[in-house]
Amino acid sequence: MNYYNNCVDKKVHPKEFEANLNPCLIKGDRVHTILTYQLGYLSAVELDKYKIMYDRNGEDHYNIIKRDDAKNLENYNYIKNQILKY
Repeated sequence: MNYYNNCVDKKVHPKEFEANLNPCLIKGDRVHTILTYQLGYLSAVELDKYKIMYDRNGEDHYNIIKRDDAKNLENYNYIKNQILKY
């Protein structure tokens, strides 16, 4: 949690956040953590890109990060590959 909060404070790019994330987080927990960070980063640093994600899902921020592993993985990959392109 300290790592997450430090990255939020420093506005670390999600690519760097993901690369240095604790390897103990696996599968759905890892994807959920990264997705949450990606959305927070977009809403704080690149609001225009956050709006793309919002429009794509037709949902508010809370509904995008509900615990649904399949949907979270889809949203994570979409942000990573289509919005942030890393």
